[in-house]
Amino acid sequence: MIIGILPPIEVNPGNLSVVLRRGGQVTLDWDNEGDFTNQYFGGWKIYRKTALLFPYPFSSLEQFSAATQGYHVLDVAPDSDSWEDPNFWEQGTCLSYLVIAKSRGGVADWEHGNVSEGVWNETTQRMDTTESCVDNQSPTTEVMSFNSIVTFNNNT
Repeated sequence: MIIGILPPIEVNPGNLSVVLRRGGQVTLDWDNEGDFTNQYFGGWKIYRKTALLFPYPFSSLEQFSAATQGYHVLDVAPDSDSWEDPNFWEQGTCLSYLVIAKSRGGVADWEHGNVSEGVWNETTQRMDTTESCVDNQSPTTEVMSFNSIVTFNNNT
């Protein structure tokens, strides 16, 4: 039996964005970056919050565990680059998603992931994030002060 240490798998769900759909549905989209075809990469863990934003990156496993405890939704395959949330969210519900790499054994790699709608801040060395709030109501349009004049002559 040979025992060794495998180097970390360098993967990232880049450009993680929330796409708001009709009826209060939400889809997550991302770009698979890095060695996501590596046989030791097990896929992605998806977490969701409806109250607070996820911080990212995490400074320790303890911080990751505290921030994600109770918010894990599901795991998806290594080649997945999107996921449709099956919920139909109420008007005004604000959401934050976190996608983290996992090993083939299912262990979360808290150092490789991304948070929805995150933009890297060079000064703080953290992601600046915003919530994505559901708008499941159809827009309404009201025409005001509409005037019209119709003329006709027999010359044409």
